[in-house]
Amino acid sequence: MKNILYYLVFAHLLLNSCNKDKVEGCKELAKAPQEFLDYWHFPNGSMWVYKLDSSEDIYDTVIVEFSRAEKGITDYDGGPNEGCEMVYLTRLIHSDTIFHTHPKGAPDFYKSHSDFRTFYGKSTGSWSLYDNGGDGKYLMAGTLFWYPFKEGEIAKGNSTDIKFNGLITFSSDKFGAIDNTIFLSSNITPSHSKHFKEMFIAKNIGIMKLKYTNGETWELVDYKIKK
Repeated sequence: MKNILYYLVFAHLLLNSCNKDKVEGCKELAKAPQEFLDYWHFPNGSMWVYKLDSSEDIYDTVIVEFSRAEKGITDYDGGPNEGCEMVYLTRLIHSDTIFHTHPKGAPDFYKSHSDFRTFYGKSTGSWSLYDNGGDGKYLMAGTLFWYPFKEGEIAKGNSTDIKFNGLITFSSDKFGAIDNTIFLSSNITPSHSKHFKEMFIAKNIGIMKLKYTNGETWELVDYKIKK
C-alpha cells in the first residue's frame, strides 16, 4: 500500500513539473530566454553610476525602481496572444535631472525615469526590448533590439532606425575588456539631441557607455547588481 501511495505522489509531482509553464487557456506560457534578460532586466535596487566625459563632477546615478514579469496579452505581430506570454518590465530612476530631462513645473521630488518592456512575436519566437520613453529616456519611444541576436538587423522606429552591430569586446578604462557587449547605433539626425547615437550594453552589467547626438558621452564608472 505504501508503495502504491509513493508512486501516486511521485506521478502527481511529475505531472505538475511537466505543466509548470502551462496556464489556463494557454497551451504554453512563453518566457524570455535568460540570455536576453541578462543584458537589461536586473533586480530592484541595482545601481549604476555614469560620468559625463566633458565634466569633472557631473554624474548620473541610475537605480532600478522596479523590475517585474507579468502575464501579457499582446505581441508585436499586432494580434492577440491570448495572454500566453510573460511581459518583462523595468523602470530606471536617474539622479541627474539636468541632462536627463526634468519636466517643466514638476515638483522637486519628481524623478526622471526610463521605462523598458518586452514584446514577444509568437510567429517568429523573437523577443524585443522596447523603450517606453520617460523623462530620462534614451530615445523617443521605440525598439532597441531583438533576440535572438542577428548582426546587422535594423529595428525601425518612427524617428530613427537602430542597428544591431553585433556582440563586441568593449574596452573600459575602469573595468577592462568586457566580452559579449551589444553595440547599437542609430541614424537619428543631430537635431534630436536627446537620442543616443551609440549604445554599448554588457551582459550581466548593463549599459557601459552612451553617446548622444548632441555630443554628450556618459560612461559607467561604478555599479552594483542586486542578487
